[in-house]
Formats: sequence, C-alpha cells, structure tokens
Amino acid sequence: MTLSPSFAFSQSSLSAYAACPRRFQLRHVSGQAWPAVQEVLERERMLDLARRFHHLVQQHVSGLSADPLTRAAQEEDADLARWWGNYLAHPVPGLPTDRRAEVVLSMPMGAHRLLAKYDLLALDPARAVIVDWKTAPRPPGREDLLRRLQTRVYRYLLVEAGATLVGRPFAPGQVTMVYWFAERPAHPQILPYDAAQHAEDGRTLSGMIAEIEAETAFPMTAEETRCRFCAYRSLCVRGGGGGTGEEVDLEEDEGIEPEKEEDVA
Repeated sequence: MTLSPSFAFSQSSLSAYAACPRRFQLRHVSGQAWPAVQEVLERERMLDLARRFHHLVQQHVSGLSADPLTRAAQEEDADLARWWGNYLAHPVPGLPTDRRAEVVLSMPMGAHRLLAKYDLLALDPARAVIVDWKTAPRPPGREDLLRRLQTRVYRYLLVEAGATLVGRPFAPGQVTMVYWFAERPAHPQILPYDAAQHAEDGRTLSGMIAEIEAETAFPMTAEETRCRFCAYRSLCVRGGGGGTGEEVDLEEDEGIEPEKEEDVA
C-alpha cells in the first residue's frame, strides 16, 4: 500500500515514522485499528480530557467570559477543573494581543503537503508566538522539546506559510514557540528560533518526507525498547498487548490527524 494523493504529513505522522516505519504504515497507510482494547480506552480517555481542555481555552481566546467556562469545567471533571484553574492563574506572559486559536497552516512538500494545527498563535508586526497547551502528567525537558518533530514542524511551517495570516512572512528570528504545561503552569518552556535552525529543519523535514514517499517495505524499528510504547506491538509479536496509558508517549497524538484535522492535545 502507498500514500493516497490527498494524504498530508503532520508532526503526528512524522513522529510515528521516526519511532517506527511499521507503526507509520499501520496507522497512516493501512488505517489499522489498535488491537489492544483496554489500553486504547485509557489512552482515549486522557486524550478526550485534553480535547475538552483545549476547547475551553479556544472559547476563552475567542472572547467568552471565564466564569461560565469555569463552571463547565468544575461540573465535568476534577482534573479538567484543575487544569483550567491553572490556565487562568498562570497565563503565558507577554503575548501579542492578536491571538488566534486553532489555526491550520499547510504548504506543499514533496508530492504531498505538510500540515499543522496550532493551539494558539499570538501575532504582532514584529513577532509571532506559538503556544502549545500540554496536559501530560510528566512534562518533557527542554532538550526533548527541541528535538521533537512538533517543535520543528510548527516553527518551520509558520515561517514558510505564515504570510497568509498577516500579509507578509515572518523571519525565523521573529518566531518563538512556548510549551505551557497544565501540571507545571508556572514553568513554560520558551524556545526561540533562528535562521540556522530553520535551514536544518527544512532539510530534515523534506528528507523525511522524501524517504517516506519512496518507502515500500516499512520495516519494524530495530530499537525494540520503543515497542513498549506502541499499541500495535502484539501485531509485530513484540509484546502481549498495547502500551499502557502510563507508558505511551503521546507525541504522536498531539496535534492533528492529517486527514481529519482533529486536535487531540
């Protein structure tokens, strides 16, 4: 099986390929359902809670008063109410006033497109700030965030395609990405960008996409330690079930599914 012409790459699908080409094939080419039902249910519960948090923030950014949103969060779930309270008590400082939630940008890359859906873009004539809300129980460190394909895709694509937002492109040095953590709201990670990083990201992303488009075998990863995070591991005879909710790295589920444009945290 090969990619359909309408397929669009995102940080989610690229992260799956980087972890294991076979995982990418099962999820994004074959559309294979996860075989590990109980683990999937727990994973989906956490992702649904994250979606609800993102929706509250989107409504607030769009101008809805915080009071009814607070009541809704308190009525729904204790974790959701706590995250929401942290969001109100610890806003990201110094953001430009032109704030846009759930913005989708895309550009051609290879024979397909590269796509990203941003939780929040805060813009002014001199700078663009990407804010990504994270609800994971254990926030990753700064070096891990810098390596993540989400960071690389989001910053690169904003420079390349951001002119559609304000009528002119942003230079790499005008772009910053901020990760805000619901479990550590007073300690966001702020990641500036520059021309050297942008050039490297362009080479990396275009190279990955060219490799995937030319791939026919989609082999399993040689690093079997990664299999303990994978919901498909029983299909590859590398475990008796899918990764548990505590084990699974949710980077592949953060952002959008390319053909669904569905934000899942």
